[in-house]
Amino acid sequence: MKARLLLAVAVLAFSACTKEKSKETPIKGTTCDYAPYFTGATFSYNMVDGSTDTLRYTLLVKGDSMISGQPWRVLEDVDMGDKSLFRCGGGEYETMADFSDIPGAQADKFHTVYLRDNLPPGGSWTESVLVDIPILGKVNVTVTHTIIQKGAPKTTKQGQTFDDVIGVRTEASVPPVYPAQEIFTNFYAKGVGLIQLESPTDTTYITSYVFP
Repeated sequence: MKARLLLAVAVLAFSACTKEKSKETPIKGTTCDYAPYFTGATFSYNMVDGSTDTLRYTLLVKGDSMISGQPWRVLEDVDMGDKSLFRCGGGEYETMADFSDIPGAQADKFHTVYLRDNLPPGGSWTESVLVDIPILGKVNVTVTHTIIQKGAPKTTKQGQTFDDVIGVRTEASVPPVYPAQEIFTNFYAKGVGLIQLESPTDTTYITSYVFP
């Protein structure tokens, strides 16, 4: 799973000056403590996989997009032009993630809650993704997110230390055929957003961020 896709699934971003009531409760807007992404802000990342190569890219907060009468924050990869949608409210952080480049995954964007900042350490929630697996056919993959740390410091691979960080481990399983396996662990700093993503094959970490 390439770094940009992982970031789209885990990177979290919302923040705008206005909010709008929706049909849901609580109100979902575009500003939360662990997603302080104002229009014009930029966030630069490096991805390393143990080789000598380093993938560098920058995300730009473009502003809001209204979908079904609800505001979603738009982030754009300044090099590739890929866009991701995010919003938050009531302790939940949501994204419209694109799994279409995973063989057998659904073509449409997948709505996922990637962070819940109101849960204690050890708290978890699950989601289901329909995937076409060879031999098994179409199965529902259970995705489990677990809070592994909250309010504790985290030092990134670059050596930057952030004081108030929530860590979320994400695992996938197909009970009872495949046991849970870790996909990645994300770390979100208060006032910054995603600071590091750790997977079994690579690590993505923040190198700089600029607020307008």
